[in-house]
Amino acid sequence: MLLQTSLPEPNGLADPGARKALSHRANRSAWRHFSAWAGVGVGVGSPRWGGPSVFGSPMKAGLHSDSRAVCRVTSQSPVQRSRRTGAQSLSRLGFSVPRIEIPPGTCIRSVYLAHNSAAKVLVVRTGFGRLYVKGPSGVNGDAMLLREWVGTRLAEFFGLPTFRYGLMSEPLGTSPDELVLSDESHLRHDVVFAAVEEPGVVWEGGREQLDLVGNRSAFSRLVVLDTWMRNLDRCVPLQDGRLHQNKSNVFISSNKDRGRKPQVLAIDHTHVLGDETPLEQGDASPHVEDTRIFGLFPEFVSFVSPKDIASALAALSNVDFAGMQDIVGSVPPTWGMTADRTQRLAEFLVARARYVVGRGSQPFLDALGDV
Repeated sequence: MLLQTSLPEPNGLADPGARKALSHRANRSAWRHFSAWAGVGVGVGSPRWGGPSVFGSPMKAGLHSDSRAVCRVTSQSPVQRSRRTGAQSLSRLGFSVPRIEIPPGTCIRSVYLAHNSAAKVLVVRTGFGRLYVKGPSGVNGDAMLLREWVGTRLAEFFGLPTFRYGLMSEPLGTSPDELVLSDESHLRHDVVFAAVEEPGVVWEGGREQLDLVGNRSAFSRLVVLDTWMRNLDRCVPLQDGRLHQNKSNVFISSNKDRGRKPQVLAIDHTHVLGDETPLEQGDASPHVEDTRIFGLFPEFVSFVSPKDIASALAALSNVDFAGMQDIVGSVPPTWGMTADRTQRLAEFLVARARYVVGRGSQPFLDALGDV
């Protein structure tokens, strides 16, 4: 049996117009959720999908309806059969520890959406529920996955909400040829980064969406986190004075399990740290003393407070080498992490934290008037 990636036709809708309207709403909703985590608009000057104009025409934003993107379902392992109710079990998981254990043997059953971005993101159906999957191959893929894992774990360490996430081994199963993906995906076969899909929207850039957010202190904490990690793909000042802004990397969750009001999440960290020098030079990297303030969108200014910045810096002062070594050392070796690189990156993160804390709140407060 072949599972197509296109949306199924709604039952009981004989009227073509009704079918079209429902399909449009489903595609729009799916793309809102997907584009936030897919790294859409990655890179300075690249198209920024996610605005209202793209929701009516998902194909323009890189969604693929390629008939080759199918999954052939073969006999299932005991683990797969036991995970048929995985979606329900995921809904009962708490959020205090967002890392999840994806059982061995869990593999992709079908591809729901695919995006031809640098991170090769897919939304897939598995026996464990529906997941976002990042699995770019090659040396560049290793670097992006390493950064994604470290950045997400640092966000968790820093007390920011994230998607529930984990590692997925052998995502294509023991017989990769059984899963035929579109030519653009090139999903790796060993270990990929996976996160649980949840309801919410990509920030479209307006104040109105931000006014609805319940965890407003997260805006200040996100700015401090991005500054510590040197996140080059949320909001960063460029040398010519312009701001590179990727608003699709701000996700507002409407998951009621998180609380009564929407919550802003820390997502998409494939471009933290910058180049390879933190991994190669550690605390000797010139990036330790980067004076720029990262993550401060102009629309965030009214939500960032001196009190919340001070609280975030106090949390950052708790960074120590043992904790950073534990986080960095959890990166799968298959993504290019070695003992030497673990040592160097932990050194960098500690030195960078001390530098940011040592400068105090004033650089952040000064930046509020500059954007």
